[in-house]
Amino acid sequence: MLLVFLILALVVVPLIELFVIIQVGQWIGFLPTILLLIVISIAGGFLVKREGLSAWRRAQAQLRAGEIPAAELVDGALIMAAGAMLLTPGFVTDAIGVLLLIPAMRFLPRRWAQNHRATRTTGRVYGRVIDVRGTAGPDPADRPAIEPPPSPPPDAP
Repeated sequence: MLLVFLILALVVVPLIELFVIIQVGQWIGFLPTILLLIVISIAGGFLVKREGLSAWRRAQAQLRAGEIPAAELVDGALIMAAGAMLLTPGFVTDAIGVLLLIPAMRFLPRRWAQNHRATRTTGRVYGRVIDVRGTAGPDPADRPAIEPPPSPPPDAP
């Protein structure tokens, strides 16, 4: 599975990107194509920063409320992936990156991540499990008082 992913990421995606860049270059010209790629990367960087800070603030608010910010953590990872895609030169990865920056479009990847996490961790125990419930120790009021050691007898002259 990892080999298939690596082949897709390192061979197929760049070939598709090259093909699309050449097609766009033939359609609108060389210089506008390069400028469009640069503008998309700059605008994408701004949007990644804005969405990332928004997800960070939501996660902080949930932590202050005593809740686990699971959805915000997944959103943060998806926003980072969007940033990586927007920095990669090409129109296909830019389109995927922009889609990941739209909050409504992150619903499906977030749902997939939640389901994948649940199936990967359900019913498995890694390492040694120690149950620490109720092991705070006895109540200090129940402990016997510790008597000081006896003082030595006075020396007789």
